[in-house]
Parts: sequence; structure tokens; C-alpha cells
Amino acid sequence: MSKNIFISHAVADKPIVDAFVDLLQTGANISSDDIFCSSLEGLGIPSGVNFIDHIKGEIQSPDLVIALISPNYMVSQFCMCELGASWAMSHRMLPLLVPPLEYADVQGVLKSTQITRINDEAGLSQFASEVEESLPDIKINIPRWNAKQKAFQTQLPKLLKKAGKPNTVSPAEYESAVGELEETKAALDEISLENTQLQEKVSKLKECKNADEVKAVGLEFSSSLDHLDKLFKQVADRLEKFNRAVSFVAYREYSSGSTTHFDYYKDSDTLDYAHEAVDNELLIGCEPGHSLNKAHPKIKKLVKALDALSMYIDNEAPAELCEQFEEEHEIPLSIANKELWEFALDSRIARVYA
Repeated sequence: MSKNIFISHAVADKPIVDAFVDLLQTGANISSDDIFCSSLEGLGIPSGVNFIDHIKGEIQSPDLVIALISPNYMVSQFCMCELGASWAMSHRMLPLLVPPLEYADVQGVLKSTQITRINDEAGLSQFASEVEESLPDIKINIPRWNAKQKAFQTQLPKLLKKAGKPNTVSPAEYESAVGELEETKAALDEISLENTQLQEKVSKLKECKNADEVKAVGLEFSSSLDHLDKLFKQVADRLEKFNRAVSFVAYREYSSGSTTHFDYYKDSDTLDYAHEAVDNELLIGCEPGHSLNKAHPKIKKLVKALDALSMYIDNEAPAELCEQFEEEHEIPLSIANKELWEFALDSRIARVYA
């Protein structure tokens, strides 16, 4: 036959449980004969009895289940089974939340259940009233309970330190560890890539027959070339968002600083695109021609990308990069060169007559 009160708890929390059961006995005047607590001497499992079978018997029909929900409780299979059995058999249950757990930590386990913090004096006073309601034979002397629970609250911080900690990590700690792992993997991948590139560079250098070939290999693996390609792509991606009229006006402004007058008789389609861009405030249409509307947010981003490319080509790019680019593509590396625009930025401007 089950005892009146079943204390569901984690064994690792025994210091807290011991003091809490003492609070029930001395503060609520509950007899030890009415309490089952598996980890406490005299209140738990008799010697020579099967542990699991005895607990299963005690959980069958108590008048009240008091669950001390702690970090240790949350990782205990036995505790989860006791909690599930109490719920399945519709037992009257009073859960107490043990720090450092917060309400959010147990929503999935005790959703829609009123939970009291074990370190909340007002909450424990309400808890005493609920115990009294659940056990009609118990009459709690409230002044005595309040005095005993204050003593319990005073020693609780020390008891929490004595209790063991689960060999698990919190969700936040897990997410942090996963983030660090991903960063480490990315760094290792980068190092691996650099190592592969260096090995490839050494292999190609061994095949070089003269200084020009050595120079070409050095440029091939240079970060300068990567940076130039990146700047080309940034501008090309921006130009792709506009029609060819806007792209050509941008080319004309950066090549000669002049406005653009589209030839209606040779290229009426592009002129129509220009009118559309004026309607969308991407271009300013006025005499003697069209110009970029640098107040438009999208044009601002295009100008920023073009300025960065222009600055790099004119002032920052190493001389050997320019030489190699021009030798390989037979195109001057100049922001003013139309062939460079068609090759690296926007091939559509080759079809424009202006």
C-alpha cells in the first residue's frame, strides 16, 4: 500500500531533499510514516526488497506527489518515469522548482502545471496550504511552518552547493560549443585550402623555365588577383540589377565623366530603357543627356562598388597585376576602357548606341 506522500527526487539532490523532508515533518507535522522518499534512511526502500518494484508499488496510489524538479531531476530516467506515472495516473502533484532551473526549462515537462520555486517564501506558504488541502488529516500550524521554512531558506544556498551536478550541458552551453566547433572547422578548412594552394604553387614553380613564367605563377596565386576578381564581381552583381541603359550611363560617367545622349534612330530600345529608368528615378534625364541619380539607394550601392574598383585599379593594384592582366586578356586594366567593362562588368553595353 502506498504512503500518503511520494517524494519524487534525484538521488544527487539528497542534501536538499533531506532538509525539505525535515521541513515537512517539523513544520507541517507530517509523520515519517506518511512519507516515502527513496534516498532517505527509514523513509525509503526496506532492505532486501527489489528497488524498482518497490518504487512502482509506492507510486500507485499516494494522496500527493511532491516533485523536486532540479537539473539532476531533468536528466534522471527514474525521475522522468515517476513524473510520467504520476501524470498518467492523475495523481495530485505539487512540483517545486529547484535553482538554477527556470520556468522555461521545464515547460515541455510540466506544461500547464503550476510550479512553485523552492526558494520562494511566499510560494512555499501557498504550497503548505495546498498540502493541507490534499491531506485532510493534516492540520498545519502556519506560524510554526513559516518559522521552519525561513530556516530552510537560510540553509538552502549551502544545500544547493552540496548537491551534485548533472554530467550534462545546458542548451545555451551546447549552442555555444557547436558555434565554436563550426568556427574551428572553418578555420581548419581555410588552412587546408591554403596548404593545398601552396603545394600547387610549388609544383607549378618547379615547372617554370624562365623569370616570366615564375612571375605569372606568383600572380596566379596572389591575393591581389583574388581581390580584383572580388571587386569585379561586386560591380557586375550591382549592374545586373539594372537595365542596359543604366549600365551604359554608369560606364560613360566613369570613363569620361560625361552624360549620355542615346541615339533614338540607331537604338530606340535602349532609349526606352532610359526613360523607364528615369521614371524609376534611377537616372536623371535632362539636357544634354542622362546621368546617374546618386541619391537613389540602389545607385548609391552601385557607385560605392565602382568607386572601390576604380580606387584599386588606379592607386592600389600592384604593377605586376596590371601587366599580367593586360598580357593575358589583351585589355588595358582601366576603369575608362569600354572593352574592360564588356569583358568583366556588363557585356550588354556592347549593344548600346549613344
